[in-house]
Amino acid sequence: MGSVEAGERAAAFLTLTSSALRNDLDVCAYVKHGLDRLLAGETDYAALRPDHWVAQHPEHILGLCGKNHISYPLNLILPHGWCSICK
Repeated sequence: MGSVEAGERAAAFLTLTSSALRNDLDVCAYVKHGLDRLLAGETDYAALRPDHWVAQHPEHILGLCGKNHISYPLNLILPHGWCSICK
């Protein structure tokens, strides 16, 4: 089954990842950066919010090609509109 505390930690992590997804971010990059900053002693938690973080890391924004494939990250979209999947 598990414990209540484990459920609360899982809920917090899922909230973090879903916030990154709602902001069209590369979830792995966002979570890694956030954990690295917290482990380094970061106390400015507002700066770690997805809407603030994306301003400092635009290279981790997800995008869509013309065929609605997710290009991961946005800078992989080729000039002619095809993505890294379509090439």
